[in-house]
Amino acid sequence: MMSEDVYVSWVNRLSAFGNDPNTSLSGLPEITVEMFPSSTFQRLMKHIERAENKIMERWRSELTRDLEHVTDLHELSNVILHSRKLLSRRIYLDSCPTLPQEVRSVLMKNATEDINNLQKQLEKEVTENKNSWAVNSHDQLLEIVRTSPLNAVLNENYQNNNEIMNVIDQAEQRAQQSNMREKEANKTNTGLKAFFGRLFGNSR
Repeated sequence: MMSEDVYVSWVNRLSAFGNDPNTSLSGLPEITVEMFPSSTFQRLMKHIERAENKIMERWRSELTRDLEHVTDLHELSNVILHSRKLLSRRIYLDSCPTLPQEVRSVLMKNATEDINNLQKQLEKEVTENKNSWAVNSHDQLLEIVRTSPLNAVLNENYQNNNEIMNVIDQAEQRAQQSNMREKEANKTNTGLKAFFGRLFGNSR
């Protein structure tokens, strides 16, 4: 395949990947560092960055939306599991084996830093905002955040672990079912919404 065809194939797939969470990267032609001139590689990296941004925007948007329906800590745990599945799309892209190793290293370094920072920010906010909910709820929330960390997606076995993905799929189904039930306002729920709204609602 000609280098121009390789470039077009990647650009088209990256556009679809960023817009559709069901789009796969399988079957894309391999890219080597010698294949394109520097200017073409820079343009390709812009397309990758655009796809990354769309993934993160969808993650924040769906997380914020799902949190609107959370009424207890169990549902919150389900929402976090679902958000990790969305977040794993970033790793799926940045570690794509048909990208050059040099490119993957840079992308994964940035992704690792971003996701670890999200997890640290989340734990920090939970720790520093004890007054937003009852003590018991706070302790349980902190436990959920630490036992279901966002940066679990950085584990190299995460995307290939069928057991984990099955648990996430089941959690999604339960979360969808819960959205059909009438929601009751309570102090814990109000605190959770306010807290996560502050954390993710205004994120970049």
